[in-house]
Amino acid sequence: MIKRLKKLKFKKAPILNTFVKKVDNMKDIKSYVAFLDKIPVRTDFINFDNDGFALNDNVPLFKGWTECLEASNEEIKVATLDGTKIYFDTADGVIIANMKNMCDKTTYNDLFAFFEGKLELN
Repeated sequence: MIKRLKKLKFKKAPILNTFVKKVDNMKDIKSYVAFLDKIPVRTDFINFDNDGFALNDNVPLFKGWTECLEASNEEIKVATLDGTKIYFDTADGVIIANMKNMCDKTTYNDLFAFFEGKLELN
């Protein structure tokens, strides 16, 4: 789906309303809605697999994210960008948190709304 967004010339991850304004194909809209319901995975942000091993050939979907060394350990990895952290594989699903807001059981829809259209595509 990210390739499709780039093809439509999106530079940042759009919320559903923004996507619908630019696309008039119902098939694409349904596909995007299905994508928004999925749970984000850590390889979309940082180069570590689910076991905590570094990946050399992974290209994250989103720009600027790094491993948070303060909150990560050998297996649990946390992605960080400008004071916002994403915790993967927690008991409450994926958690996004910054100094103002927090969201648990996060989907891509929640993620894109959390960043208010400022999440850059890689």
